[in-house]
Amino acid sequence: IDLTLDLDYGATLFRAQLFGGVSEDRIYDELEPDARESLGIALSVRRGPLQLRLSHVSSSFDIDSENGAVARVDAGIRQLSQGVPALAPLLGTIADDFSGERVPLRFYAVGASLDPGPWFSDVEFASRRIDSWVSNIDSLSLVLGARVGAFSPYLFASDLSETDGDRRVELPDGNPDIDALESGINQLYEPRDQRTAGLGLRWDPVARVALKAQVERVSREVIGTSLRRRADGNR
Repeated sequence: IDLTLDLDYGATLFRAQLFGGVSEDRIYDELEPDARESLGIALSVRRGPLQLRLSHVSSSFDIDSENGAVARVDAGIRQLSQGVPALAPLLGTIADDFSGERVPLRFYAVGASLDPGPWFSDVEFASRRIDSWVSNIDSLSLVLGARVGAFSPYLFASDLSETDGDRRVELPDGNPDIDALESGINQLYEPRDQRTAGLGLRWDPVARVALKAQVERVSREVIGTSLRRRADGNR
């Protein structure tokens, strides 16, 4: 569902959007993100070449109910908390991350675009907040480009980082069950920071037709399991 309201005030265009819905995606066999009760709002103001944007989305999110890796970690935490009481306080601080429960998910974004004609730019800051093993992240992106006839060369860069830092745990060594649990937890907690830089060229030969070529370099710190990567390295 998407409702949009446009309001012209002189040379300024105000736009407000209210939207909601559900979504589900099978990333691989044991990972099926499911977002329900999603509700969002987006506001924008455009005056001449300048546009400002602000948006927020909240949802009820489930990523664990069909996830075997998370289920094994949850079972291991419960078992060791009972079998090794000394570990209960530490494991109790992270148990909720692997409980398999539906959790709140929130997105925030603010951005600005400037397009005077001969050149254009865009900058956006976005963040994700979730009460789960899935990381909280902040991201910043920047695009700079120019127009030369029908061609538009551009440069872009982005940075994505986890706000909670390195969440990996260290449990006592020497017990195979404890070692297996530590490995399972840290596969899900591995840092996943990412930086991207690239350049591209857009060609508009005729109205409503555009061709684009783009090259980018992605630097990622991904070792464990993420939304797009399995623990065995497959996607």
